[in-house]
Amino acid sequence: MLRMARELEAYQIKFDKQQKELAQSKDELEKSRKRYADIYDFAPLAYLTIAPNSSILELNLTAATMLGTERSRLLNKKLADYIDPEDRPLFTALLDKAFKQQKSTSGEFLHLTKPAVQPFLKRTQDLLRS
Repeated sequence: MLRMARELEAYQIKFDKQQKELAQSKDELEKSRKRYADIYDFAPLAYLTIAPNSSILELNLTAATMLGTERSRLLNKKLADYIDPEDRPLFTALLDKAFKQQKSTSGEFLHLTKPAVQPFLKRTQDLLRS
């Protein structure tokens, strides 16, 4: 019985040590995630994650500013709606190509329109399937 109690105590010590290591790893991971989230959110370039149908899944603050709308209001909206109608076929072709090939795709210059304060040119780069 004494031997079993000692074994149980040894397992408890080992378990406590693993719990501390796990908590430390979790803290380090959270700090790293926060650091990269800040880099993404405050980058001077627009970053968006979009679905095959051009729905905006994620975007940084620069992208929201460029589109002239609050970030939370852009989620699940179609990015194609913000592309000049003349450039939508090109955008759709680039998007289709990126998702079908599942690799980086570079595009041409596209005019972004509403509700941006003024239309501007934006080169599409690295449309990636996430």
